[in-house]
Amino acid sequence: MHALGPNAKQLADKIADVLRDWEANRRGGPSPVIRVYPAGTPDDQIPADRIIDKVHSRISLSWPSA
Repeated sequence: MHALGPNAKQLADKIADVLRDWEANRRGGPSPVIRVYPAGTPDDQIPADRIIDKVHSRISLSWPSA
């Protein structure tokens, strides 16, 4: 995992946690959906299992139902 910026390690750690969860619990099912929204987008407008907040964006990660 490679990330840049002042909080690179935290972002890389969060993404790695999501990938470990996918490997352990979801592999073989539908692929994850990754979307990026502007920072400040309210939670209720982001359909996601997990949200990672960055300075200028919010990254959502979700898995469709099998």
